[in-house]
This record gives sequence, C-alpha cells and structure tokens, in this order.
Amino acid sequence: MAASANTIAVVTGCVTDFAAPNVDASTSSAITLQDLQKYAKQLPNMRLTFDHEHPVHKGAGAPHITVGTIKSAWIHDTEQSLYVDTEIDRSQQGQRIVREIREGFLKGFSLGLDNRMQLNSDGTSTHEKELIELSITPKPEFANAQIVSMRQVMAFSSRDRPAEIQSRVDDIKNALLSSTAPTPTAAEPAAPPQLKLNFVSASSDRPSNTVGEKSNCRNLLSCENNLFAQSPHSNGVQH
Repeated sequence: MAASANTIAVVTGCVTDFAAPNVDASTSSAITLQDLQKYAKQLPNMRLTFDHEHPVHKGAGAPHITVGTIKSAWIHDTEQSLYVDTEIDRSQQGQRIVREIREGFLKGFSLGLDNRMQLNSDGTSTHEKELIELSITPKPEFANAQIVSMRQVMAFSSRDRPAEIQSRVDDIKNALLSSTAPTPTAAEPAAPPQLKLNFVSASSDRPSNTVGEKSNCRNLLSCENNLFAQSPHSNGVQH
C-alpha cells in the first residue's frame, strides 16, 4: 500500500476476532459475521479516532479528535476477524501516536458503535449496531484486537531532510540522468577494398582448360617482366 505524503506511519491491526456464530445480525446484540462484513465496507476512508473522543460518546459539543485515516479493511477468512490498515497523520498528534505505540501505551483498535434495540409486537426484538467510528486506544475491547505492525514513512520534502542527505540524493539523481545519455563512439575506418584477381581463359567458346590457363599466365608474366626490363624509366626498384 502506497502511503500519502501526509502520512507519518502505516499501522495495521486486528479490530475484533469475535463474531457470534450462526446468528442473524438483526436478532442479536452481539457482533456477528454479518456485522463485520458490513463494517469492512464502511471503514475505508473514515477518519481514525483517538480513544473514542467522539461527540456520540462524550456528549454533544465534544470535539471529535482524529489522528489518521483508515485506508482498508478486510475479513480474515480462517479467523473470521476484522483487520484494518490505517495511516497516521504527519502532525504533532501523529508523532505522539507513533511514540505511544512504540512505548506500548497504545495497544490496539476498538469499534465505536451506536447500539439500538426495537421491541416488536410479537415479543421479539430487532437490533441495529450502527458504526460510528474506529479508535486507536490503550484499552481495546477484545484482548486480541492488537496492533500487529507499524511502518514509519519517510518524508520526501526537501525541507524535512538534512542538507547532506538532500545533496546525496541530488548526486545520485544526476548520476542516473547522465548514465542514460548515449555515449558517442568514434567512427571505425572503412576497410580497404580487396583486390580480386580473376584469370580468364583466352578462349571463351570451349570448356576451361586448367593446364592451358596456367601456361597462358606464365607467358603473360614473362612478357610483363621483359617489358619492364626494357623500360627507360626502370631503376631496379620493384613496386
């Protein structure tokens, strides 16, 4: 999961590992698998509350204190447990959350629900467990609703990094950019033309006679040597 630029840490954990088996959600006050499946769809993109600091729990006019965003939620198939990935804000409050998770003060997650029950004319009751918020808290309702991992996220803004780190990053970037440019290569010299000697028979209207051709070649070379010896410009140097 790619974290946003305003995230200081990604925290993953179990929200609840309990679901009442074989129970219709509308007929029970307990959390059922149907409820967990509904919450898994509602939780993504909700704000993460700090320890149930919400007007529904604290009273009208109370502030809703949030410290991050819920990015994803899912049901673990074999455990029938609800898990979440959350992003903690890059802020003073977010720094405090990260510190308190490291120190073991903040231990897990807890659902904030509005439980309502309606009595029916036939004597039965209908239950509604509305999801209000999800909190990161030192006192999770379920023992196994624990934080399982936290990954801190580096800030990529130049002003948030020491100058020497920024300088090193710039050096690496420039080296990568320069390595992508094609290196000019010197043109290779053209190979000298090869001289091809073809000995052609003097008579082209009969099959080639190897012995006769060799004899003609010797006669031709002998004539050239005689002409060279008789030349007035000959000075004894062979070319």
